[in-house]
Amino acid sequence: MKGKGVFFSALLGAALGAAIQREKGRRQQAAWKENGDKYFYYFQLLNRWMIGRQEGKRAADFLREEGMEKIAIYGMGDLANRLAEELQGSDVHVLYCIDRDVCCTNSRIAEVYSPEDALPEVDGIVITPFRSLAGIKRLLQERCPYRLLSLEDIIYSL
Repeated sequence: MKGKGVFFSALLGAALGAAIQREKGRRQQAAWKENGDKYFYYFQLLNRWMIGRQEGKRAADFLREEGMEKIAIYGMGDLANRLAEELQGSDVHVLYCIDRDVCCTNSRIAEVYSPEDALPEVDGIVITPFRSLAGIKRLLQERCPYRLLSLEDIIYSL
């Protein structure tokens, strides 16, 4: 009788282990799909940006036309850094960046503020994290009167 109990315990443990592995596999696949979607969108955005540049269109031109000569950039990931680099040497000046993780940002801009800080006056803020755009807009609208644009809006307007 004791042998049957050990056998069933081992069988139950194996089934439970297999179920846990299947669930881990499903979660991993979901994470891969989410990252794949994110990077596919990055590719599309960067491709459109490049097409605009090849046609002689620049983000600085768009921002100037919108009356935005002094801006801040929200988010300091790769896309934000590409924007900051593109604006260097133009007449659109990036005065500071805003990032939730101020101490660990990889910003190309010296001045970094938290969204909770008092933000210096600018003509507008360009929001680069497209997946969190709605939440970031709500947060900033509650805290500051500056115009908010998404990087996506700028790039697809070129």
